[in-house]
Amino acid sequence: MAYVVVREKLPSGLHQVYVQDDLSQFNENDHVLDADLSAVADLEAGKETVSSKYWKLPAVGGTVVIEMTAEEKAVVDNADLDVYKAEAKRALAAECFEYLISKCPAHNQTTLVGMHSVALQDNKNNRANYIKSFWNWLDSVVAYNRQQQDAVDAAVDETAVDAVTQDFSTYNGTWGSWTIAGARAIVD
Repeated sequence: MAYVVVREKLPSGLHQVYVQDDLSQFNENDHVLDADLSAVADLEAGKETVSSKYWKLPAVGGTVVIEMTAEEKAVVDNADLDVYKAEAKRALAAECFEYLISKCPAHNQTTLVGMHSVALQDNKNNRANYIKSFWNWLDSVVAYNRQQQDAVDAAVDETAVDAVTQDFSTYNGTWGSWTIAGARAIVD
């Protein structure tokens, strides 16, 4: 038997909904939804949702339990894992972005794109190669991040998702300290 419980109100105004296996797992501030599943269907019909895990609910009071079949719980658990994976992938992407920005701010990256195009047009191959080596490095960091996100996709539970981390220290060793001034200094 499983129970549906409203735990946290998120900044967006949505409430986080969990499926718990037994009542002993409830916290004192939890609210359990209406006891009959038709009430849940009514809530679902009017909900704004980003997934089955987040339902926009009116203020919920009291403690009433919803009993779910194993099949219903499996559906909710799979949806919850998908949401968990999506959040983990967003966190990995944000971590990668922050790492890249710490090495070369976005406006410098944009400038280097333009400089690379001009260097190619002006046959300044050494300058173009200098800038291309930066893009090769950046591509390798992004490919590593994509690999970690793929590992999240392959995870079978939240513990496996949590085990996926990123370590950019190897890329510190290959960072070439590329700069706009360095690119401009190369005249041919």
